[in-house]
Amino acid sequence: MGVGGDGGPIDGGGPLAEPVVTSYGTVWVPRVDKGLLCWLAKDARLVSCPVSVPEGHRGKLTVVADRPAFVDTTTDSVHPLGSAGLGEGVPMGVDVPTEVEVAPRDVDGRVAVLDPQAKRLVLVDAKPLTRSGRPEQPLIVPLAGGDYEGPASTGDAVALLDRSSNTVETYGGDGRQIARQQLPGEPADREQPLITGEDGRVYADGKRGDHVLVVDHDGKVADVDLTGANGDGERTAKDRTADRNVDRAPSRRPDRTDRERPRRQQEQPSASDRSVDDRPEGNVLPDPKPATPPGAPRDVSASPGNASAVVSWSPPRSTGGGAITGYRITWAGGSRTVSADATSARITGLTNGRSYVFTVAARNAAGLGTKANSRAVTPRAVPTVDVVSARQTGDREVTLTVRVDGGGDPNVTCRVTWQRNSAGRTMLCNAASNGGTATRQLVIGNLPPGSYTFYASGENRAGRGPRGRGATVQVIGPKLVLTKGEPTDEYCGDLPGCAWMHIEFTGFEPGSSVHLDPYSSDPDYDNPGATIVIDEDGTASTDRFAYAGTGHTVWVVATLPDGTKVKSNEMVW
Repeated sequence: MGVGGDGGPIDGGGPLAEPVVTSYGTVWVPRVDKGLLCWLAKDARLVSCPVSVPEGHRGKLTVVADRPAFVDTTTDSVHPLGSAGLGEGVPMGVDVPTEVEVAPRDVDGRVAVLDPQAKRLVLVDAKPLTRSGRPEQPLIVPLAGGDYEGPASTGDAVALLDRSSNTVETYGGDGRQIARQQLPGEPADREQPLITGEDGRVYADGKRGDHVLVVDHDGKVADVDLTGANGDGERTAKDRTADRNVDRAPSRRPDRTDRERPRRQQEQPSASDRSVDDRPEGNVLPDPKPATPPGAPRDVSASPGNASAVVSWSPPRSTGGGAITGYRITWAGGSRTVSADATSARITGLTNGRSYVFTVAARNAAGLGTKANSRAVTPRAVPTVDVVSARQTGDREVTLTVRVDGGGDPNVTCRVTWQRNSAGRTMLCNAASNGGTATRQLVIGNLPPGSYTFYASGENRAGRGPRGRGATVQVIGPKLVLTKGEPTDEYCGDLPGCAWMHIEFTGFEPGSSVHLDPYSSDPDYDNPGATIVIDEDGTASTDRFAYAGTGHTVWVVATLPDGTKVKSNEMVW
């Protein structure tokens, strides 16, 4: 195994597959004849193989959040590596064939898997390897028909090479294509056409060695002419401009031999001279010492609550070469330290109405890392809503008077519930413009007759408040009651027993006009009826329709504005 530098090659003890490297210089490589995963620390000369791959399983190595991981294509899962062997796997959420290509490092927490058979790029969520939570669904990127190779990762983007069109394509961690650029001439003829340099960028060079496409960290691609405009090897102004466009790409491309598959040594050293321990048991993988404090946490945000806020973040891209040991959260008036696996924290004891900015920093053995801030948020109290009164104001309609205290927030949504059948409705009941107390009228319709107790609760940006005081009302449907009224001699002539029909109205729409028609069992009785206007309380009372048909059955019918008919009781005159 060639490791570069002045140390010369190191015997891996057997045939090896593609290695991966962490930022702190540890090399991990599969030993294919024994089913072992081996590692070599920076500047070390002894290869240790502490991890055994389960018998019959296939897969590839990668690096996630600067930690080694094994992509098991037999079980479609991703496992962290350590001195105890394979850690608990994270399901990939997609079925992939055993023969796929895996990027040597993650892309914003996702492992890039190239499935050449299905012509697709799969981005598998591996963030749960380094923090708590369930994995998100994998992102599937369909690829146009071509001969794809790769993938290679800059950490923020993944690059593929389509040999059929000599084109480099790059994609972000969200699966969206960033760039697509053709390489002049044919790609270099080697097993790994895409090489990741020490600067973290990806290089694809031409077969003649006169052009190189440089994939920057953000996935953008630049074409660099290595020969000069006149072809005589002299650098031109155009070349120097190209250099600036790729942020001073190194003049020396990564050595091709650094990425070639190592070959088995011609001569095996004796047992006393061997520099590899291929026994999976008894090897202890030491934690590398952190070189620097970690980078800034990502995606820091805060959500306000009642005298509180929930602060959330994602782990930093760089751990500084050492394991994260915790996070420190600071704000005006306080601070708090949480564990290394935390990605959120609830901060209490804040002052409602006061603005807060929260700062989060990761810590490792080297110290506290770069800080990152949330946007300013303002905690608020949850609202309180009381139902002061409830009265029937129409046919199956009740009007509630509610008192709303917004807790400092003028935007309050009320939810009204009633006890009769546990039903409920959500409606807007804003507080005063300053977030204080206001009285509002809420109308509830389509209520069958019966007794109701109404309650309400409110929700604002701080959350939902408790249920407030309630009020009870009896809902009465439209009802007509017919009785025999005062005697009269109008319209009856000399007929005996003449009297008015007395009609009582309750539960009708206030102010509405209804048409009232009298009826009798006498087939010869006919009356055009009359129009009655209902009072503001939904009631009315009238003496109409003089009648003298002793022994007849009589009743009245009211026709509402919508055509609904309400019949009274029947009585014998």
